[in-house]
Amino acid sequence: MITGVWCYFAVLLTINNYVYPAMMGQPVTWRDAAGFPILNYAIWALLAPVILLFCERIRRLQWNWAFWLAAHSAFAVLVLLVNASVWMPFTPADGEFAQIPRASWHLLNVLFWRSVAWNVWMYWVIVGIFYGLGYYFGAREAQIRAAQLEGQLAKAELEVLKSQLQPHFLFNTLNLISSLLHTDAASADDMIGDLGSLLRMSLESHAAQKVPLAEEMKAIELYLNIQRLRFQDTLTVEIEMDPKTLEAAVPHLILQPLIENAFRHGISKRVGPGVLKIESEEGEGILKVRISDNGPGAKGQDADAGIGLSNTRARLDKLYGGRAALKVDNSSAGFSVELQFPLTVANGAGGA
Repeated sequence: MITGVWCYFAVLLTINNYVYPAMMGQPVTWRDAAGFPILNYAIWALLAPVILLFCERIRRLQWNWAFWLAAHSAFAVLVLLVNASVWMPFTPADGEFAQIPRASWHLLNVLFWRSVAWNVWMYWVIVGIFYGLGYYFGAREAQIRAAQLEGQLAKAELEVLKSQLQPHFLFNTLNLISSLLHTDAASADDMIGDLGSLLRMSLESHAAQKVPLAEEMKAIELYLNIQRLRFQDTLTVEIEMDPKTLEAAVPHLILQPLIENAFRHGISKRVGPGVLKIESEEGEGILKVRISDNGPGAKGQDADAGIGLSNTRARLDKLYGGRAALKVDNSSAGFSVELQFPLTVANGAGGA
């Protein structure tokens, strides 16, 4: 790449050396026009890697600006001396150099000062390119590293949020089983069977942050079986799922805490039959899942309080950012929670 850059400049200067004299009425041959550019840029093509290695060495030493400037200034003088010494064998013995002995300090001194301004400029251009590219790629690498760390942090936070739900649900269910164990052993036994199936399903998809809605509903159905045994004939569950939404990807266990809330804070506090309704629909690329109950509502309490809603909001924020929403409708006629997130198709039963 370095050689290609110098070849490009050599070609440009050769064309300039050929065209300009021709325009001034003093044409030269292509050989004469190319002589200086080819040799000049060939020398710099050999010197450039050495300069870059020196830049890398200085960068690693992390010197302050004074030592950095002094080191580069000294090395620039050395590079210019090497450049001048390479030119000595190719310097013609006529014209302005006729009276100067070959291989002498005088000739080296003349060649050094003859093009010192141009060569110093070339040296600092190479140094500037090195630090410019280093800054660009360093900043890019830092951005990639930051994005990776952010992704790892978000994943860790999601796993913590998700893992909080499992013991929360488990303890609640065990309490239900305990309450029936001495009064209705058959129902308690059925509950234990459903709980085992539910935990097995949860463990099998533990690593997946997203699953198809149909799979999520299988876990919900096992939980509802437990609640049906608890409430007997006083519970009505209405499930209205749009078939087009069943393959949509949803966060694993995202519905579980919301349905638990419906029972704990709604249906269980109602005098008379309780109704739980679960609905899903899609429109304009948005999946909506709604869970509502006919309980007494929050009754002046903070509708967003508790692990259920706060955990759900946190997971939605981590997974979707501002593209997801959780809407609460709280009244004396009941409590409703609607989840909205981008409609995407899950990649199989294991996640999306």
